[in-house]
Amino acid sequence: MITDYLIHQITIEPPSTADAWGNVAAGAPVTVQARVESQRRLVLDAQGQQIYTDARVFVASAAAAACVPGSWITYQGDRRQVVSVVAQQGLEGVDHLVAYLGAGVSG
Repeated sequence: MITDYLIHQITIEPPSTADAWGNVAAGAPVTVQARVESQRRLVLDAQGQQIYTDARVFVASAAAAACVPGSWITYQGDRRQVVSVVAQQGLEGVDHLVAYLGAGVSG
C-alpha cells in the first residue's frame, strides 16, 4: 500500500479563484503525508507540452481535490508549483497521485 511509503509531510495550496487580471490566488493550505523525490525529469504538462520538472511527489488519492496542476506544494521550506498530475490505478480505482513540480521558490 502506498501509505507505507509516504514518509514526508507537505503542505498543498490548491488554486483558488482568479482576480480581474487573471492572477490565481492560492487556496486554503492542506497538510498531508507524501513521498518527495528530487530528480530532474521530462514530463508532459496539462497542455501536453514536454517540460522538465525538478521533483515528483507521491500522495494518497484522498488529496486529489487539492493536488491539481497550478497547486503549490511546500516541503522543508521549498515552495514549488505543480505542473502535472498523474493518477496511478490500483485494483480498486485510483490508488495514489504523482505530482510533478516545477522550479522552486525558497522562503
